Amino acid sequence: MKKLIVTLSVVVVLFIVAWLASPYWMLYQLKQAYENNQPERISAYIDYEAVKESLKPQMNAQWFAADLNQGQHPSWKHLVAQYLGEPITDAVLDRVVTLKTLILLLQGKQLAQSLSIHHKTEDNSSNIIEANMSHTASDPVSTASSSELQYHAGYRDLNHFVIHVVHLQGADTQFIFTRDGWHWKMTDIDLDLGTQQAS
Repeated sequence: MKKLIVTLSVVVVLFIVAWLASPYWMLYQLKQAYENNQPERISAYIDYEAVKESLKPQMNAQWFAADLNQGQHPSWKHLVAQYLGEPITDAVLDRVVTLKTLILLLQGKQLAQSLSIHHKTEDNSSNIIEANMSHTASDPVSTASSSELQYHAGYRDLNHFVIHVVHLQGADTQFIFTRDGWHWKMTDIDLDLGTQQAS
């Protein structure tokens, strides 16, 4: 009986440790997929629709929140946001939220840089990761050196795991992964657009 209790206790402890360590295993898998140029494996960890929804209010705030007319009449930005804001944002995000762009953001690029590189390498879709890496190597101006970036990863809570890409200039991009049992998927990106705009 005592052996059974000990065995069950060990099994429970191992189960909890494995459950808590699952996002770090995910990070290892992502790293392996990146190094072996396996974009389909990286894509399996991304919920593209959820990421688009997380970016939508951030993009709307950046594009339409500033009111150019402080008087009583609504500004053109307000009118555009009211009638066309959501369709415009949806159309842009459909084009922006791709594996290429997300890899570039994880490499430390900011959104404008990612979109520029995405456009320049659009025809190289057969080898997404190598195209991104070759462009990064040939473009030292837009490349953030490792000394300018800091990566942090950890739990936000038991069901959310966050990868921080911190620029020393102040921008802090957060990639939020949500637990689904033993599996994790990227569901949210916080681009910290307020800080970037202020800087």
